[in-house]
Amino acid sequence: MAYTHQLRVRYAECDAQGIVFNANWFLYFDTVMTEFWRERFGGYARLVTEYAAETVVAETGARFRGAARFDDLIDF
Repeated sequence: MAYTHQLRVRYAECDAQGIVFNANWFLYFDTVMTEFWRERFGGYARLVTEYAAETVVAETGARFRGAARFDDLIDF
């Protein structure tokens, strides 16, 4: 079950060097998960009410392997 979602980097998400500030990657991850639930189940609320399932993020981390800059398109 492959899923991809594309986001465009906004100016406010970048640091003074024009690179996405590291904490904003976690906002991107959250956005992509929300879109995944919407596409696959009709939204997170429906996942809970119709499928009796909930998700919990118990731990998270990231390894940064490159930079994204203002106006870049990122595929997740």
